[in-house]
Amino acid sequence: MSWNAIDWQIILKHLTELCSAEVTQDKVADLRSFNTASDIKKEFEKVDNFRLLLMNHPRPSMESLDLFFTWAHRLEKAAQLKAIELRDLRHFCIETLALKETLEANNTNINKALSQELLNPEEPLSAIDQIINSDGTIRSDASEKLYNLYHEKNSLNKSISNTLDSLVKKHEMEGLVQDKFVTTREGRRVIPIKANMQGHFEGIIHSSSQSNKTVFMEPQEVIPLKQSPSSS
Repeated sequence: MSWNAIDWQIILKHLTELCSAEVTQDKVADLRSFNTASDIKKEFEKVDNFRLLLMNHPRPSMESLDLFFTWAHRLEKAAQLKAIELRDLRHFCIETLALKETLEANNTNINKALSQELLNPEEPLSAIDQIINSDGTIRSDASEKLYNLYHEKNSLNKSISNTLDSLVKKHEMEGLVQDKFVTTREGRRVIPIKANMQGHFEGIIHSSSQSNKTVFMEPQEVIPLKQSPSSS
């Protein structure tokens, strides 16, 4: 019998559209026929099992599979994972946990066997959550050193802000500032200074306005603070 007789390519197309990860789409596209009736019967039993499962439970998603090999290969080499890779691993653990819960909700032999093959994600998920936030940023309290650096950095940033505000408000600077506000240029907090007055203000010029009437200067008073290791 020809595969065209059962619209096999159309079936594959529909199955591919249901996949939540590209890696599973590739596997679906590579599906082949079975050689024996017993193999076909086993697969029909699996299909019927999952049909009943999905009738009563939400369909699990495994989008994290697309990024699996990136961090898995690094773990195999005993390499240290970056924060973004820990985030991807965390996503994988969460989806695996949801999948295990769905399989164990209907404790058939097929579901039980599949669940036992899956990683138990609770321990690695707990460990990761002690290091990073859900968005992949390192937690400020991940270690005592990070905690201290985090608070030191906040203190320095507050000191810089206070210094800049004080400089803007100084009476003797009224003729220097173009506007009474602090802004940022090239990642630096700067004060807008009248271009023809820049020689009367100590600091570093980071940019200028389109009209060239204003230069954005980082005051000399805050440069030592910016050079602190904690504020970099």
